[in-house]
Amino acid sequence: MLARCSIKLLVYLFIWSILLFVATLVRIDIANYRKRQVENAIDENRRFSSGGTVSHVYHTPTAEPYYNSRKDDDLWRAFVHQNLPDLPVEDNEEQEQLKKKRYFVNSENESFQIYNDYHVLDDDFITILVQVHDRLDLLKVLLDSLKSVRGIQKSLLVISLDTLIPEIEDYLKTNVHFCQLAIIHHPFSMAFYKDQFPAQSPNDCPKDSKMAADVNCNKEAKADKYGHFREVKYSQIKLHWTWKLNYIFNREDINTVLLLEDDHFLAEDALWQIQNSIVPVIRESKDFMVGTLGTYIKSKTAPNYKTDYLRTGVWISGQHNMGMIVDRSFYENLKLHSSKYCFYDDYNWDFSLMALAVEQKWKVIFPVMPRIYHMGGDCGYHSKSHSCNLTGALEFVEKTLSSSKELLFSKISHLSNTGPTKYPKLKANGGWGDVRDQRLCLYQFTSESDPIRNL
Repeated sequence: MLARCSIKLLVYLFIWSILLFVATLVRIDIANYRKRQVENAIDENRRFSSGGTVSHVYHTPTAEPYYNSRKDDDLWRAFVHQNLPDLPVEDNEEQEQLKKKRYFVNSENESFQIYNDYHVLDDDFITILVQVHDRLDLLKVLLDSLKSVRGIQKSLLVISLDTLIPEIEDYLKTNVHFCQLAIIHHPFSMAFYKDQFPAQSPNDCPKDSKMAADVNCNKEAKADKYGHFREVKYSQIKLHWTWKLNYIFNREDINTVLLLEDDHFLAEDALWQIQNSIVPVIRESKDFMVGTLGTYIKSKTAPNYKTDYLRTGVWISGQHNMGMIVDRSFYENLKLHSSKYCFYDDYNWDFSLMALAVEQKWKVIFPVMPRIYHMGGDCGYHSKSHSCNLTGALEFVEKTLSSSKELLFSKISHLSNTGPTKYPKLKANGGWGDVRDQRLCLYQFTSESDPIRNL
């Protein structure tokens, strides 16, 4: 009896061992198949239209997204610094404080706290995503305009900051009660680092390649097409724009997004026109179409619009980058072609999009009478002086809107193909040759659900 039980036990163990062995082989085969699929997809995504292949990124991060992780920088830094030196920083009080800031912003981004949640979002609500640097005076003007926009109480306002300035955050929490509000922080901002990428690193090369030839510096990081090495304050712009777009569309409840900056001003029917005039045309169009709330006014005197209609044409970065209206299909297309965008040698996010627009023949739709206004080049991020005349810029906008008030809240049904018909010659402006910026940009297009992360 005992012998019979022992034989039966051995048979069970033998069968169980065979099943485990077969399961292991199947699991390995499935893993290899998935890996080949993903590698083929990555290789295809990284090919430029000319047929060349991006050669200096071969590995993809396998970590959880940084805004869902409590870990510090090790995971994304390992991806960004493949085959490149990443100098350790000194262990001191200043670096400890920066670590605490990074932990704080990652925690805040992860929680995505909503203020004023007593407001009820529209079924097809618009997310207003604003990129902010450090100009509270400009931001106040934008917020004052938003307060008067019809439908704002049914929309979600998301402010994306690249610094920790208590005055700005306190103002937002204290004064923005007219809609739901969320505050997020660009975690790769140079404000949260010192003596290491993405801030300036001690072994970074000087801007001019001729100067770099005479010093021992990190030349493997690469200069741009003009021979200039990385300038942190410029690369930050594209990194921030890329991060915030990925962050917001990683939320499943987000679809339509209005992209603003802190030096913009909206007309009171801006959201109304998006929902009633612009978005319906985009959804019915067979072309890949991007909406905007208007183009820049070049006249020094306030124009008086007598009629209004929608213009369509080809999308041009320098004309149609203000008040862009994008949806999930726009994001998914950008994600699919993220290598083209991330490796295009231009520190401007809009000129980088231009590389895709020309290749894919993007169309644009916008009202002749702008529902968005730029508060002047002298007031923005590129300003060399902080003494711009905000009062004069505001008076210009108010006079324009007042003189054409009868056109507000009128559904624009007339569509005219009188927009630009030809793209200007595509030319990269440089400032984006550093492979660390390129890799960090690409990293942001991977997400928790991406099969790449499951390898």
